[in-house]
Amino acid sequence: YMKLYINLLFGLFLACWNTNAQECAPSLATADFFPNNIKTRLAIGGTIWKNFYNIPADQPPLEDQASILFAGSIWLGGIDTEQNLHLAAGTYGYYGLPDLDFYPGPIDENGSAHETTCANFDRHFSVTRNQINNFKADYSADGYVDGSHAFIYRWPARGNPHFSSYYGFELPDQPLAPFVDHNGDGKYDPNFGDHPRIKGSQAVWWIYNDVGNIHAETEGEPVGAEIQMMAYAFDSEEENIRNSTFYDVRIEGKGGSALHDFYTALFVDGSLGCYTDDYVGCMPEENLVFTYNADAVDGTVGCQCDGGYPSYCEAVPLMGIKLLKGFKNNQSFELSGFSYYNNGGVGMPPLGTSDPNFATEYYNYMTGHWRDGTPLTEEGSGYNPNGGTPTAFAFLGNPADTAARTMCKAELPIHADRRMILRFGPFDFESGDVIDLSFAVLFVSEVPHPCPDVTPLIEAGQDAQAQFDEVSTNTRDFLPKVGLEIFPNPFNSICIIQLKDNTQLINQLQLFDDTGTEIKVIQNIKAPQLEIKRDNLNAGIYFYRLQTTERYWAAGKIIVQ
Repeated sequence: YMKLYINLLFGLFLACWNTNAQECAPSLATADFFPNNIKTRLAIGGTIWKNFYNIPADQPPLEDQASILFAGSIWLGGIDTEQNLHLAAGTYGYYGLPDLDFYPGPIDENGSAHETTCANFDRHFSVTRNQINNFKADYSADGYVDGSHAFIYRWPARGNPHFSSYYGFELPDQPLAPFVDHNGDGKYDPNFGDHPRIKGSQAVWWIYNDVGNIHAETEGEPVGAEIQMMAYAFDSEEENIRNSTFYDVRIEGKGGSALHDFYTALFVDGSLGCYTDDYVGCMPEENLVFTYNADAVDGTVGCQCDGGYPSYCEAVPLMGIKLLKGFKNNQSFELSGFSYYNNGGVGMPPLGTSDPNFATEYYNYMTGHWRDGTPLTEEGSGYNPNGGTPTAFAFLGNPADTAARTMCKAELPIHADRRMILRFGPFDFESGDVIDLSFAVLFVSEVPHPCPDVTPLIEAGQDAQAQFDEVSTNTRDFLPKVGLEIFPNPFNSICIIQLKDNTQLINQLQLFDDTGTEIKVIQNIKAPQLEIKRDNLNAGIYFYRLQTTERYWAAGKIIVQ
């Protein structure tokens, strides 16, 4: 029940874990994700994050920095034709014993996950937009790949013949990481122009399942679900976008039982610095849930927090989760409910509102009930065993609105630790069904408390939705291109870039080395011609990306002799 776990038995647990054939070991992999002003550590096996910080992009993460989010996970659950519950969930697996409902790796055509495959996929795969653009510029110049482009060649997409030379194992022949199939043959091979398909400036992809071994977290029966996730973010001039990260989740049924009353949920433990004094709420019309501070100062006593956790003191922010897209077999859905439960170790809440232990208790929370099956209701805290008005959404509205049904208006105890559950459903779910879910984690700094006005968070969510919609329907591939000439190329000291259309003006030029690292940027050029000096460039292949004042673009390579 405590948020601060002491994992004295972890090593012994792993040593005793059954690793016979087709019985997967828990995930140990993590990946640092520092794309913009947000810095977090991603995990596999159901737990998505290990702490979540808002720190300017040019500053390193600090262990003593106050975080905005502690952990989160995907929950899945439904009922089969024999009325048996199938459920997979996770909470804090990375912090103590691993999340034992989920295991790394894909599910094969027989509905199985094998020990070796699980171990092979206990890793994250990352790539940047610059690396992709440099590869595209290289290939488009002459139809051949001259640079190394390691991040492109080791992308875990179906049919990649180069993958094993980087990781030492062959990919299974099934859909994996998304890619642009340049020649339309259904197989990934960068030698023919194929490259990763991502959103954002930087992306991380991973895959896991719930059939690799026993469900020790919930003791639930397997769902038979394979989950692919991609985390991404944008290098943007807009503060709201710099303070946001985005997540695409693809859940596919593979060989499990046909289920009804199936729910997908997103469990989020949002902790604004000190975890013992937060309120939660939602705005269904915005597909938005959020965490805010219960009083004006972040801390258990003053600015001090239980367990020594760093606090925001008087500079209290807001954290939100925004649903961007929901589809089940191409049929759209929105947020269908929002609830919460309490950390049983903080503030002595009623037992029926505390942490779930078994599959039925997780499912109760996923379906708009409390741990003990009591329906979520509008009155008081929402927990009323003696009756009340049932509701799908706990505490909805702007906390600054005195007429809204919020925790602030209800004056719930300040000393508590509350965890959020966003739910989607019910659906029917069987083998072959696909649920696609996209969401953003939002951050807004220094909002006056208590009972804050969450309008800035709503606006951040709307900005995130606009950014998501733009990249989901439009990519750089479809922006108009501009013709140009480069001479001489190769060059020793100076080369000239000249637009063929003199009515166009060059606005910006970026230059990258063959690893995708930006080494030069020239802005506000506003001329049809640009001179590039060698300066301190070493001999080799470099890639440029050019944009005009009318948003036409061009990309290619130049060679320094």
